[in-house]
Amino acid sequence: MKKNLFVILCLAALLLFAACAPKTPFVPAAGEPEEAAPVQVETGIKSIKKYGNIILSITPASMRELGFVPGDVILVRIGNVDLEMPIGTAYSD
Repeated sequence: MKKNLFVILCLAALLLFAACAPKTPFVPAAGEPEEAAPVQVETGIKSIKKYGNIILSITPASMRELGFVPGDVILVRIGNVDLEMPIGTAYSD
């Protein structure tokens, strides 16, 4: 009985100390990359191919310069509709 009471008191003390600990923001360690802010790109549709591939007005080189690569899943907003779509280089992607 005394052992159970001791364990309960230790857990209560641990929870009390954890609740009173100062809240510090997460700071990445040296060398760890920080999360980058989302990149927003506004572009138009240049054309839509036979099988539904959308060709954008922005060039592939510009997309690479902004950090996008084939296979990335991006959020596409068309009016009030948000869609998650992968970046591809061909219909087979």
